Amino acid sequence: MDGSGPRAGRAQSYFSVSSMFRDHVRDLPEWIEFHRLVGAERFFLYNNASSEDWQTALGPYLDSGIVTVHDWPLSPGLTEAIDHCIEHHRHDSHWIAFIDVDEFLFAPDGASVPDVLRDFEQSPGVGVNRYPFGTSGHLTRPEGLVIENYVRRAAVLNNVIKSIVHPPAVVRSQGVHCFVYKDGLMAVDELHRPLDPERPIGPKRRSGAAFTQTFSAERLRVNHYITKSFEEYDAKMSLPRPDTGGNRQNPALDWQVVRLHAVRDETILRYVPQLKAALEGVGRG
Repeated sequence: MDGSGPRAGRAQSYFSVSSMFRDHVRDLPEWIEFHRLVGAERFFLYNNASSEDWQTALGPYLDSGIVTVHDWPLSPGLTEAIDHCIEHHRHDSHWIAFIDVDEFLFAPDGASVPDVLRDFEQSPGVGVNRYPFGTSGHLTRPEGLVIENYVRRAAVLNNVIKSIVHPPAVVRSQGVHCFVYKDGLMAVDELHRPLDPERPIGPKRRSGAAFTQTFSAERLRVNHYITKSFEEYDAKMSLPRPDTGGNRQNPALDWQVVRLHAVRDETILRYVPQLKAALEGVGRG
């Protein structure tokens, strides 16, 4: 199934989300309903050779036009999917967030994401810092929501971003975290500080566009559920990277899993009651 434009007569959305997925079928409704709660109107998804029955899981959203799915067998194909979304949905949404299906974007104070974004209308993009979450001690996948099962994260944070962009201002993606904008424009972080591609970040990183000067996630944040359970982490590590096709196996990553247990962080739990109610209603309307 493929959709490369807005439904006939459908007005432009203000805030939408795009991602590429390979399976994760059981988690997709939670991810979609969560982002609907925080203000997303549409979802532009890229199916990267899933073996699971995603059509059934996404059926109600496909029928309503909330979700558009592009068949995307290219591997690795994440950066190409991002560029395709920019080109084919450039005029379908005022803002598009490019995040993974294990990432949850929200405003920590409970505001809607669109309300926050209205303060950034003069910028071509907004970079959002991420909190990395680990297994919370789960050996196998537990019952219940991702956001309520995984509440422990790292204490030491890096300044890498994920981007929310105004598509007409974008030239192309610059990897999976940041973008090149028209007329030399620069995205900003939540403090309106420019994300300058000419700012060097360490000896091996050539661009500052994917990193904030300091970590700040008071207005917008991404919870990144890197591992989920140990079982799911092992399955994830067996797959190639979706952006480069390279091997994920890395002893340093295994050590990081231990570090992802340092701090209990329940900020996102304010959404649990509403999210459960929304999931119970899926398919009834």
